[in-house]
Amino acid sequence: MEGLLLAAVLERLAPLLPAPTAGWTCLSPDQLVLHLVPDCDLWIDAAPGNPQLALKPSRRELPGTAPNPFQRAVIARLRGPLQTAFQHRLDRVVCLEFGAQPGFVPTPGGRLVFEPAGRQANLYLLGPGEGLEGRLLAVLRETAPGRNRYRQLRPGQPYLLPPAYSKFDPRQLDPDALAQLAACDPGEWYRLLDGLSPRLSRVLAEQASRYEEGPSELLAWLLSQIQSGHLDPGTGSVPATPAAAQGGRIVALEHQLAELEGLPAPDQSALRAEADLILAAASSLPRGSRELSVPDPVTGNARVIALDPALDGAENAALRYQRLRQEIQEYRRRQARIPQLRAELSRLRSLQADRARRPRSPKPQERLHGLVYRLPSGVELRVGRNAAENEAIRRQAKSQDYWFHAQGSPGSHVIALANRKPLPVTDLLAAAQVAAHHSRLAGSAQVLVDYTLLKHVWKPKGARPGEVHFSHQKTLVVRPDLPEGVVKL
Repeated sequence: MEGLLLAAVLERLAPLLPAPTAGWTCLSPDQLVLHLVPDCDLWIDAAPGNPQLALKPSRRELPGTAPNPFQRAVIARLRGPLQTAFQHRLDRVVCLEFGAQPGFVPTPGGRLVFEPAGRQANLYLLGPGEGLEGRLLAVLRETAPGRNRYRQLRPGQPYLLPPAYSKFDPRQLDPDALAQLAACDPGEWYRLLDGLSPRLSRVLAEQASRYEEGPSELLAWLLSQIQSGHLDPGTGSVPATPAAAQGGRIVALEHQLAELEGLPAPDQSALRAEADLILAAASSLPRGSRELSVPDPVTGNARVIALDPALDGAENAALRYQRLRQEIQEYRRRQARIPQLRAELSRLRSLQADRARRPRSPKPQERLHGLVYRLPSGVELRVGRNAAENEAIRRQAKSQDYWFHAQGSPGSHVIALANRKPLPVTDLLAAAQVAAHHSRLAGSAQVLVDYTLLKHVWKPKGARPGEVHFSHQKTLVVRPDLPEGVVKL
């Protein structure tokens, strides 16, 4: 999980802290769910390969599994309120700090460190302390010297951070950093920016043509997508424009504001009266009682109050007083968010109105990439001169256009814009000659050139720009000379 996405989750969690906890649920040997009072869960998935940290609506009925030794240690030690949650820089290191749990046998606080680092994902239990310093009490997957000679993490040893590195914070970039980004392909920005992965860099590369004013605008778009939750880095599904993302954010804020403004205030009198009646009769209530029947002080009628048989009378009353305090605190917390949401909604509506008032400039012509040739028949050829241009002309073309490439050799991709019509043999041969001329086999006497419709050409997942697979191809044998009548535009 990328550092920027982790930062977004922690930013959404911060307003809820400190938060009482209602226990843990173990979904699998790698998955833990922390139930936060009153109505949300923190999901921690340390499965190697695709670890995740997520904040979700509360689901107390989750089907749990038997905890492993590490999970038993977490459940026993981390029972107090969740006090703070922080991230080390924008690295994939998150620390959750828990307070002490009072009781007949008080439980001291502790810290849970989560490293969602791909195949090296892990969880660590630390005792009370400052920051990320301290000795390990338990480790989900121990790291022995034979596995990592630089960083051994086993119970009893001090916790060691991952090796330090030097990268720019994408949220705060100076002119020198922006200049370095401008000179680099967005698909490689993960080498310079903290919290960015190759996957997010590929998302940036796909959107780069829409944001040509510089790296700052492109990064601002990415941060806004992460902040609003619109970005799915697994599929790369993103809004087409900043205006679309802004409109979606306005709708989401309107729904949140309507929900908060319609939230009724908790009925303090009913819950407090019930707690008072239980407390008044507490001395005559033995542990194990399931209900209490008393005359209602207002109506005089008999009133039956359900009790928890595991608690005595005083504890049942204390439980209702605690519930009353929690409901009041939650109501006040939600009401405090209303002015913030109104201010944010007003700001976004103002930006939307400003955008609507701007005079619309004429639609710019489509940006062409690579070389452009015209065959004698009028068919246009586009030729990529490097990997980036090969990628660009492929994305701009249509599924029924023709794709050409010299067989078994690096070289340019050539695409014939067929306009949904089959190409005659003369055009096929001419386009194949152009592809051979722009390949590394240009000095050969004859060159084999594969061609197929663009709908049969695809980019495999994780491939670099310009790398493709294709099928349904046919092969032509041509000379690598530019044919007569072909004009370079």
